[in-house]
Amino acid sequence: MSPRAAADEAPESPAGPAEERPAVDEPAGRPIGELPREVVIDDVQAIRALAHEARLAALDELFGTHRIYNATELAAVCRVSPSSMSYHLRALEKYGFIRRAEHDGDGRSRYWQAAAMMLRLSGFGSSAHAKHAYANVQIQSLQKRISEEINRREQHVERPATLYPIFSSGVLSLAPEKAEEFMRRLHELMEEYETTSERGGAGDDGDRRLHYFVSALEDHGLSEESGGSSSADGRAA
Repeated sequence: MSPRAAADEAPESPAGPAEERPAVDEPAGRPIGELPREVVIDDVQAIRALAHEARLAALDELFGTHRIYNATELAAVCRVSPSSMSYHLRALEKYGFIRRAEHDGDGRSRYWQAAAMMLRLSGFGSSAHAKHAYANVQIQSLQKRISEEINRREQHVERPATLYPIFSSGVLSLAPEKAEEFMRRLHELMEEYETTSERGGAGDDGDRRLHYFVSALEDHGLSEESGGSSSADGRAA
């Protein structure tokens, strides 16, 4: 698997429209095959350090592409200044999310790469504050991507032949074994395509970048409503 983060036992990644990736040098330093399978972060302070949109965006890029970047290149992706990006990268290095990478350049730029193939976050149970802070930044990032995609579709920019919903939501009423099957197949599907993306390395120029955010939660409320679903696209979000 190659998602940026998995909170507790379930993988989480932001979703939204495809984006163009900046052109960067080919990876150098440690080959992908030599990276650890995953790095587990369970320190509360480290998890709190993720409560910043630019840091999450940087981790998405580093763990999603497994390419090396300098601060200027990541700053363009994360929409911050190079000096701010350098500060965030040093903070991510401090808590073990990323590592410095060797690069056959002129030596004037410091390059960074993911610390492993996958990043797993744990230890949320010891700090509700860390959990809420992390979740809020993820949701804000998702909301921003959805808003941008709604505007893009309203402007009829690069409208594909098949227009899928921007997001879908619903309530399923399933027998326990079917509910478990749904969760298993959902995560197996993500793992299948994460593996495909991982094997593709940095990807070809024609690849489509897809951001996704998955959350399937058991309903513990007393609502009598069950079943049904809803979705939104650019025409009626």
